[in-house]
Amino acid sequence: MPYHGRYSMQITTLFLVFVLFWYSCEHADLKNRACDNCISTKPSTGRFIVHFTHDENHQAIPFRIFNGTYESGAVVVTDTATSEEFQTILNVGTTYTVAAEYMNDGTTITVINTGRARARRQGCTDGGGEITHYCWYVIPGEADARLKE
Repeated sequence: MPYHGRYSMQITTLFLVFVLFWYSCEHADLKNRACDNCISTKPSTGRFIVHFTHDENHQAIPFRIFNGTYESGAVVVTDTATSEEFQTILNVGTTYTVAAEYMNDGTTITVINTGRARARRQGCTDGGGEITHYCWYVIPGEADARLKE
């Protein structure tokens, strides 16, 4: 029994180190750009990306983007996707819901998912170790509106 607890602790520690490393690397480029191209005030808008299933059976996918929930009915974008990705600019910090409609054998399948662009503040230096100023950057929002296999 003592070995089980020791290995469990080691596995948990390894997992936490991996998660922290992955998260820091994922946003490192955005953080570096925040300091290189400093935005001193919090951005109000940012990129919002929607992913679609685009293949020989699904060449044109009608979709809508709602401010908030699908049930709210507050449509902000109505369009037809003709590729695997659609990008637009929407408000930062607001959750948006995407509803994409796919036709399969005469049946409409609606895929619904949400996403939200976020603004983050990064402490920056002028080459030294001390933070001298803060800059903002935007983490793009994404919604996966692809068909599940």
